[in-house]
Amino acid sequence: MSKKMVSPLDSKDMTVSPADLPATTKKEVKEKNNKKNNKKNNNKGNGFVRFFKRIGKGCKEVVSELKKVTWPTFAKTMAQTGIVLIVVVFFLVVIAAFDFGLTALFELLVK
Repeated sequence: MSKKMVSPLDSKDMTVSPADLPATTKKEVKEKNNKKNNKKNNNKGNGFVRFFKRIGKGCKEVVSELKKVTWPTFAKTMAQTGIVLIVVVFFLVVIAAFDFGLTALFELLVK
């Protein structure tokens, strides 16, 4: 089995560094890279249009993610709601008892 040598010029997505090439083509590579960058910068369009395109893209992504969500069943939701209510009532009783005790202590000090 032979290994294929990969050159920096094989990849279309990869930008070639002028240091990787002979001196005669360095200028050509710089010009080519600048042309690519200029094309990308020139295709930006109106800022107003780009803003709303980004908003539209974001909304599509939100809908896509919501389709992936596994929602809990009604029974599970009710069970978890019950647990939350029990914990809230428990802490309500603890804080009320603490408040009652401190109030009684304060009244003893004031008398």
